[in-house]
Amino acid sequence: MSEVPPKPEIMAYATARDRARISPFAVSSAVLGTLACGPALLWIFALFVDRHDWGFVILTTLPIKLAPISLVVAFAALLTSVAAIRATPKAEASGRKLAKGGLVLGIVTTFTWGGICGIGFFTMAVDYFQAHGPNAAAVQFLNDLSKSPSAASLDCDSDVAMSDLSYATGQIQRWGGLGNLTIDHFSMDSNATANEPSCVLDVTLTAPNGSHYFAIRMKKLSGVWKICWYRFN
Repeated sequence: MSEVPPKPEIMAYATARDRARISPFAVSSAVLGTLACGPALLWIFALFVDRHDWGFVILTTLPIKLAPISLVVAFAALLTSVAAIRATPKAEASGRKLAKGGLVLGIVTTFTWGGICGIGFFTMAVDYFQAHGPNAAAVQFLNDLSKSPSAASLDCDSDVAMSDLSYATGQIQRWGGLGNLTIDHFSMDSNATANEPSCVLDVTLTAPNGSHYFAIRMKKLSGVWKICWYRFN
């Protein structure tokens, strides 16, 4: 028994219905791609804001802070657009152009936010390795200073007087001991030479009788960080 072919009007209705059906992946890729572009629009708005206004700082720094989230959204747009294109192989299928648009946005935003995140992580790594040696030297100095001025003098260069170290040791002991140490700020000295780098640290000492603050300057001599100046309150 032969099959009865479908009527032309039924086939036309089915084709129109298939064309009208848009893949949810296509819609998702377009939405996610647009959202990934959103933070970058703040940089455009910043062009119309006074550079001395607090709003300029927010508009220029917020996209960078949101870069990791934007990268995840951009990568999601990239994946959903590929899934949408694979799900609609026919050129006439509805949603394919939308998926291609999401693919373009996904590629552009993934590379953009990926590059910004890469630069940010690289900068953080450089700062960490730059600060690691001075931070350790500052903690060692304060630990030695809390014990005896002679021990602390080994962490200093010849510019630091033994009388100053003795006074500082007495102060720490009157505070009740060293307590906890927190590095609040670290910066390399821009005026230092490459052969003799120097830096400045701000350290909070939390002693039993309260918090006290140290400002420490040190320089690298023969590969070793030495304290050349300090002040505290």
